[in-house]
Amino acid sequence: MKGLIKTHTNIDTYGAASVMDMVGDEEAKIEARVLSRIMVEGQAAYSTFLYVHYENSFSKGEYFSALDALEGNAWQVVKLSTDNSKDDTQLFSLTQGYLDANGEEAYHRLDRLYFRYTLPHSEIRFGRQAVQWGRGILFEAADFINPYEPTNNMRDYREGRDMLLLRWQGYVFSDIQFITVPGRNPDSRDIETSWSAFLLRLHEQMENASVSIYGGGYYGDPVAGFGVSFTYGDGHVRADAVVGYGQEKDYVTAVLNADYEWLFLDRAVTGFVEFYYDSLGVDSVQAADRSRELSEKLESGYISLRDRYYSAIGLKYLPVNKIRLFISYIYNVRDNSSIVQPKIEWDFKDNLLVSVGADLPAGRLETEFGGFYDEVGRQIVTPAKRVYGQVTLKF
Repeated sequence: MKGLIKTHTNIDTYGAASVMDMVGDEEAKIEARVLSRIMVEGQAAYSTFLYVHYENSFSKGEYFSALDALEGNAWQVVKLSTDNSKDDTQLFSLTQGYLDANGEEAYHRLDRLYFRYTLPHSEIRFGRQAVQWGRGILFEAADFINPYEPTNNMRDYREGRDMLLLRWQGYVFSDIQFITVPGRNPDSRDIETSWSAFLLRLHEQMENASVSIYGGGYYGDPVAGFGVSFTYGDGHVRADAVVGYGQEKDYVTAVLNADYEWLFLDRAVTGFVEFYYDSLGVDSVQAADRSRELSEKLESGYISLRDRYYSAIGLKYLPVNKIRLFISYIYNVRDNSSIVQPKIEWDFKDNLLVSVGADLPAGRLETEFGGFYDEVGRQIVTPAKRVYGQVTLKF
């Protein structure tokens, strides 16, 4: 058995015009969170292994009090606590909230609960698990099931999804994976094809390159894709492209990136550049609400930003032992808004990690990172400028 305990604190400011600044007594809104995760993995029977990860989270702060004060009037305000998961569309209900009042929220869940049955060149996994297929650094075009948001730079682990995964190795391709992800309509709670996924990946690994082919159905849409990566000297180039055939509009999602490593003052530096394209992207929140395909992809989590063209750059530098410096910059090409995210990680001890960082969005009103006017709530909604700290203890 192993696990971790982490404490995370956000300090957010929104600006005088934002609806979030108009509620509550404090201009800066603090959210403190304590999360524990227990991971048990072992052999259940011959060639059969069981994986159980239990998670318990408690959050408290002015942000939740502000949401209570708004009483749902600003419907587009996005909750800052991104790990407050629900199982409305999952096959099984393994998450339970047990506190939501007076500026406090708490839940517990089984984020991993699956069996793995192994054979010499294949395996079967069933239950709540995570799968990663894509080649994106910040943006992910081929991670259909549990992608990270591009602005999430605290990527400890992916959230689990209920699925059946079949895997074969060495049959024509280096690796073949087929996943079935049954999903429920959150209103009727019935399992429906329009809320489910059936996906196949054919992957060939070569000495300095790899190729993947994707295909299947995602939330009722046939999808097909292609991915490639290769090395050049001390760098890598990666690309993924996916074509979807929607009920109202077909779409293309693609990502291309490259990274390179060099020395600065005898210390390793890694830099990357990334480009992302989504043909469903629109230039306003109101237009996103009118697009069925885009709304569905935003709701499913497959994409989390609403526009069409993005670029990103980033650096990782190790100035001294046990300290890592990160900085990333995401730029919306069409509306000129952006977000800068610096972060420092310090391995204080072998099992104790300290992280400090900031999320600094910038842009005029009615842009991706500048905020917008909520026509329903008749309020101005802006993303938070945030500084945060996190301490993670592993045992």
